[in-house]
Amino acid sequence: MSRGATLSFRGLSKQFEGGTRVDVGDLDIKAGSFTVLLGRSGCGKSTLLNIAAGLQQPSTGHLLYDDQALTGNKPDSALIFQQNNLFPWMSAAENIAIALLNRGLNREDANRRAGQLLAEVGLAEFAQHRPGALSGGMCQRIALARALALEPRLLLLDEPFSALDAQTRRLMQEQLLRAWSNSGATVLMVTHDLQEALLLADRIVLMASAPHGHIAQILEIDMPRPRLGRSEALLDLQERLDAFLTHETRLAEHF
Repeated sequence: MSRGATLSFRGLSKQFEGGTRVDVGDLDIKAGSFTVLLGRSGCGKSTLLNIAAGLQQPSTGHLLYDDQALTGNKPDSALIFQQNNLFPWMSAAENIAIALLNRGLNREDANRRAGQLLAEVGLAEFAQHRPGALSGGMCQRIALARALALEPRLLLLDEPFSALDAQTRRLMQEQLLRAWSNSGATVLMVTHDLQEALLLADRIVLMASAPHGHIAQILEIDMPRPRLGRSEALLDLQERLDAFLTHETRLAEHF
């Protein structure tokens, strides 16, 4: 099990052409935690994640990875998007093995590890299938396996399950929780789905969009998993999140 990385935003903001702005300020992501960024479209969730991934640079402030200032891609990190970004001409096993080969592993060991990871996500029998012959959920499981092949200390996810049907999305959420628990990685995930946030997160960062993108509130979720019941505490938190998102939607109509 690898030790998760810490991630710290310090006085950070991003200014875009046309005046759009996202103010993050100070935010600490603890090692080994599962943090979810929740908010309506346009609040800056993906901007914050892209800065964490090194895909965008902040206009002000800086980002610390394990208390060290870094620019560009973070070491020992992996990113999963809504689109799985698999190579369509490669089999499921080859899509995973290529990540390991790029890390310097020999082909025999890379192929062996790819097979192990496919078994972990329940796709061992589809090792030789190409992405075009597989469902969206199966492709996202392969993308997750490929990310885990790198043994990342930081796993970044940008609404990876939003295009999946409800049943497949739930299976993927359970698979992600198992992978996170087994790996010890730090997870930072973007979603607009409050049920997904409640199911997965140790911590929910609520982001608002008016008058500009910013962090509105941070909620610590101290509840045991799996969160499948209808406890009073869970229902109360769900109502609070729903009220926040409803308020933000109405407020945005005035800007």
